[in-house]
Amino acid sequence: MQQLGLALRLPQRQVLANFIPGRNAEVLAALRDWMVAQGASYLALHGESGCGKTHLLRAACAELEQHGQPLVYLSLAQPGLAPDVCEGLEALGAVVLDDLHAIAGSAPWEQALFALFNRLREQGARLLVAATRPPAALALTLPDLQSRLCSGPSFLLQPLDDDGLDRLLGQGARDRGFALDAAARRYLLCRCARDPATLLRLLDEIDAASLAQGRAPTVPFLSTLLTSRELC
Repeated sequence: MQQLGLALRLPQRQVLANFIPGRNAEVLAALRDWMVAQGASYLALHGESGCGKTHLLRAACAELEQHGQPLVYLSLAQPGLAPDVCEGLEALGAVVLDDLHAIAGSAPWEQALFALFNRLREQGARLLVAATRPPAALALTLPDLQSRLCSGPSFLLQPLDDDGLDRLLGQGARDRGFALDAAARRYLLCRCARDPATLLRLLDEIDAASLAQGRAPTVPFLSTLLTSRELC
């Protein structure tokens, strides 16, 4: 019987161990305190798209789940999501809300989140949120909700510098089971968008193409790949 050798790689999980902190050590420390119920029970993160907010939120969820903590993660930008999803969430130990900016200006959503915030506080449950802007700068129309969201610590995620982006590419490649040498990493950083989310998606493309063609991701390979697929 003929045996077929298949090269399979598991999807990458977003965990704290593969988050490159850069200048965000203070944010990580606050998040770790939040996860073990130390300090503030409510925490807000903000920053530009692709800076790592979703990574940190999902990483926090993964760690809490490992310890048997009941929780829910919701992206408020998810199509079809309705405000009534907030009902009953206070029964969980933690609620994690991503893309908070997506519901700004929606009266039903703002009312639902205001009520949820109050119920979570009454139950002693934890709340973690993320948005592109700090709570005070969100275009909310319900002053009471804005007041609640401004009542706890808010942290700006700082973008990675050149060294941080280089480490991101190196570690991201290793996580996917291949290696990018220094020349290949420099080549990508000189030619591609420099936000972490885009670079990590690019690594997925490189990984798939490298496996399919049975070639190492050298600079000539990357040059051909980027040109043929218009990836950068």
